[in-house]
Amino acid sequence: MGTSANRNFISNAGFVITPEGVIVIDALGSPALAQALVKEIQRITPLPITHTLTVGGVVFEVVHLGPAHTAEDMVVYLPLQQVVFAGDVMFRQRIPFIGQADSHHWQQALTQLSALNVAGVVPGHGAASQDFKQDLLLTLNYLQFVRTSMLRAVEEGLSFEEAYEAADWSQFKHLPLFGAANRMNAFNIFLQLEQEVLKR
Repeated sequence: MGTSANRNFISNAGFVITPEGVIVIDALGSPALAQALVKEIQRITPLPITHTLTVGGVVFEVVHLGPAHTAEDMVVYLPLQQVVFAGDVMFRQRIPFIGQADSHHWQQALTQLSALNVAGVVPGHGAASQDFKQDLLLTLNYLQFVRTSMLRAVEEGLSFEEAYEAADWSQFKHLPLFGAANRMNAFNIFLQLEQEVLKR
C-alpha cells in the first residue's frame, strides 16, 4: 500500500534501451517517481525516450487486455526477447488489489496472456520473474477462488459476512496484502456478482 514513507513506490516500471532510443513501460505511482525514473534513465544512457513501437530493430507489441484490472489494461511484449511487461494484469507472490476491476474479464485476460511465449515477466507488483506461468496462475487462481466462493453465496442468498466467513482462505493467508486487501477484494467481487446474477 502507498504511504508517505514509501513515496507510493509500490509498483514496477521498466525501460528498454535500444540502439535508437529508450522505451519506457509504466511511470510508477506519482509524478515525482516518474521524474526520478527519467533521471535514472538519463544517468544510464544519453539516448532519448521514444514512443515508437519498433526502435533500433527491437519490436514492441502492445497487447490490449482490458477490461481487467482497469478498463484499458495493456501489456508490452518483446517477442524476440520473450519478455512481457504485464502491468497490473499480474501480481507476483501477493494477492492482487481488485478495487473496481472487472474480475470476470480479468480471468480471460490472464488466459490470453498465458498464450504468449514468455521467458521473463515484469509484473505490476512484485519482483521480475522467470516463472511466468506459475506467477500468472497465482493471480488467476485467486480470482477464480474469490469469484466461485462469492457466487455460491450470492446464489444461496447469503450475506457478505456469511460468505466471507464460509470461505477457506488458507491457501492465500500467507501472501502479502492479504490482511490489507482480501476482505475488500471479496466484498467488491460479491457486489459485482450480485449485479451479474440480477442480469441473468
